[in-house]
Amino acid sequence: MGGGAIVAENDGVPILGPPLAHDHMRLNPRTQLLLAVTLLFAVAACAPTIDTRGYVPNKTLIAQVKTGIDDRLAVSRVLGSPSTIATFSDETWYYVSRRTEQFAFFDAKILDQSVLAVDFDQRGFVSGLRRYALEDGRIIDPVTRETPTLGRELGFIEQLFGNVGRFTGSAGQPGP
Repeated sequence: MGGGAIVAENDGVPILGPPLAHDHMRLNPRTQLLLAVTLLFAVAACAPTIDTRGYVPNKTLIAQVKTGIDDRLAVSRVLGSPSTIATFSDETWYYVSRRTEQFAFFDAKILDQSVLAVDFDQRGFVSGLRRYALEDGRIIDPVTRETPTLGRELGFIEQLFGNVGRFTGSAGQPGP
């Protein structure tokens, strides 16, 4: 009487028959848990990653900086060290902050960008403050040409097996 499943009852007497197809579809609790955890990790992997980099002082700190009165030392005490200094002179300090969002392996999308530029005059005193947002930025298209090289490009299989048999022994002699 093995291998059969109760298909129906006739006056309280079970009638045995072959297992039904949906009986085989049931998963045991351990497999259900494994599938649930796998699904959870798959969903979590697709969650966006929000990344914030840089520092732009808040409005109350910026309001403390006085044009024509504060020098570099006073600005660094109030606002902190700048993110970067102008390339060809030290007369402009930049405080830069950027928030980005990235889904899995896709390129990051810029959500917010803020730049505070602090200008100094010849004597080292603040001559002006400028704020820039993401909308003020310009798209720069870098040169996308590639430098040609001699030789040929290797395919995936050639990269994997290209050096098979080319090894040398410890004394510089070809190996066996």
